[in-house]
Amino acid sequence: MNNKHQLPKSTDVLIVGAGPAGMTLAISLKQLGVDCVVIDQLPSPPEDTRAAFVQPRTLEYLRRLHVSDPIVDDGLKGRGFAMADREHDLIRVPYDTVDSPYPFLLIIGQWQTQRHLDQRFAELGGSVLRGVRLLNLVPEFPGSAATVVDSGGAVRVINARFVAGCDGLHSRVRDQLGIGFPGSSPAQMFAVADVKLPVGPPIGSNPRSRCPRTGCSSGRRCQETTWRGWWHRRHPEHVPPPSTTSMI
Repeated sequence: MNNKHQLPKSTDVLIVGAGPAGMTLAISLKQLGVDCVVIDQLPSPPEDTRAAFVQPRTLEYLRRLHVSDPIVDDGLKGRGFAMADREHDLIRVPYDTVDSPYPFLLIIGQWQTQRHLDQRFAELGGSVLRGVRLLNLVPEFPGSAATVVDSGGAVRVINARFVAGCDGLHSRVRDQLGIGFPGSSPAQMFAVADVKLPVGPPIGSNPRSRCPRTGCSSGRRCQETTWRGWWHRRHPEHVPPPSTTSMI
């Protein structure tokens, strides 16, 4: 997946963004025989955790793309999720009663999910054009003319019947089309990390979240010595000194 392939002059669908959303769309179109081009401004896929779970309904759709089995094999099946305030459970969400072929919460890093989607797209003959950034979109019958620039600075135009904006929160596609993203969210400090710890609850035990008044912290054993932890503080201005901050 690189930008060694020459940028095409036209396509049925131009997909901007090669994350899980963009790649899921690309695979779906490829399986239907629809010509599509995928571009992404990053030179390579991210390798950090980001999203840490895949829901049952998502796995059901990924089954249509022949991706669910390898993703399930690469992850861990969680029986549910629990949130607690110190030692007191606030809520427990069981997944074993979900009406689905996948009655579990799959614990898997986004980089792992991304890898399986990329592999499936390659099996179908697709290749992501990386290091390619969208500059602007201009209406041009029967679709749009997309001006892009590659990693070498060369500017090209791709004519597409449809353009799909899968480029995240700060979407260039949405910006070019004048589609707003109204709303607001409270300021929060949030962190996700994969760390190695020698001891802890058994693999496969339910993840737990602890939610004191200052924030939440959670942890899940995802391999023999690796834990995935996520933590957020409700009021970033009240960050404690490092000596009082702990990771579970």
